[in-house]
Amino acid sequence: MFASLDSDIALAFLDAYPTTPRGRHHAHSRRPGSLCKRHGYSGKRPGTVLIERLRAAPTAASRLGPSTVAQLVPIQVPLIQAIRTTIRTPSACSTRPSPTP
Repeated sequence: MFASLDSDIALAFLDAYPTTPRGRHHAHSRRPGSLCKRHGYSGKRPGTVLIERLRAAPTAASRLGPSTVAQLVPIQVPLIQAIRTTIRTPSACSTRPSPTP
């Protein structure tokens, strides 16, 4: 749906709409549009296009049931956000001069 899976808008979307088959068929174009506005999405794709992309996406080959996926996605989103923050924050090690032999 979005160009980058770990973008702010993609993570906000996953948090709001855990990707379950039931959820993707009941999503309405107005709700994703307002979510995109709230998160400052540039509007490259209107809500209707995003919903069509979601509905057209293949179903994952998973042994996990939709209710399990719906519980796991909101747990994984903050983990991805934390990893991104760590990667984007310069570490103390990178600012220290390397030891001289």
